Amino acid sequence: FLCLGILLKDIQNDEKIIVLKFARGILKCTMKAIVWVIWLTPIGMMSLITAQIADTEDLPGLLTSLGVYVLTVMMALCVHILVFYPILYFIITRNNIINA
Repeated sequence: FLCLGILLKDIQNDEKIIVLKFARGILKCTMKAIVWVIWLTPIGMMSLITAQIADTEDLPGLLTSLGVYVLTVMMALCVHILVFYPILYFIITRNNIINA
């Protein structure tokens, strides 16, 4: 869209408005498609996990692996919140998060 904007600087105002409206329409359609993908991703992931559970012969082993994965993700999020964010806060503000 940046190149399109540069090229539009020499075009007449009436034609420029038509092209800009078209570009805005394409942008709105693209954003709506992205929102649909974001909303439908959890359903797709749950479908993949459900299909894997249905096809497995070792259900306890699969649930153990899934539990370990969930625990790993939760631990990583805790480290991110409790370690990374305080360090980033200190670097940016030069204040201790406990004394803030």
